[in-house]
Amino acid sequence: MQPNSVITVFHGTTADDAYNFCLNGIDARKQQRYRIYPHVSGGKPIKFGIFVAPDLKTSQKFGSVSLKFKTLGKNLIYRYPTVMNKDNSHELYKNSYPKSFRPTVSYDMLDNGVEPQAIYIGLLSPRAIEKLFVYDYKTYAWNPMSPQQYIQQYSQKNPKTRTYKG
Repeated sequence: MQPNSVITVFHGTTADDAYNFCLNGIDARKQQRYRIYPHVSGGKPIKFGIFVAPDLKTSQKFGSVSLKFKTLGKNLIYRYPTVMNKDNSHELYKNSYPKSFRPTVSYDMLDNGVEPQAIYIGLLSPRAIEKLFVYDYKTYAWNPMSPQQYIQQYSQKNPKTRTYKG
């Protein structure tokens, strides 16, 4: 992974937050309310970023909707940001990914085996959301749809919800 590597990621979230993302995009430099549970690094809560996974299956564990989008490698950081620059114990990752500018993120996204993930810290336009996967509780299936289809479906289910940006 290099700063300008293009990487496809997935973010699992709620129906409401997915709708907001489809209308307004994502500013992960400061968003923190989109977490299911608090996440800490160095004993302090992380107040920015959203978790992303390299695959749909992992993201589906974190909400009834998964968003798919592309980002640059420079927008992905280690899930424990305070450790990323201080901890020298990650020599294993440096040896495994010698050409990566963030070996720990490369490991977490590709090899960790449990829950591959990183923290996305970039800005994402609503137009950059490629697809959504929405869980159907009646059929127990994940249905793919475009952001426009999702906005329309959400608006039909929630008629008092605004359908404009702002």
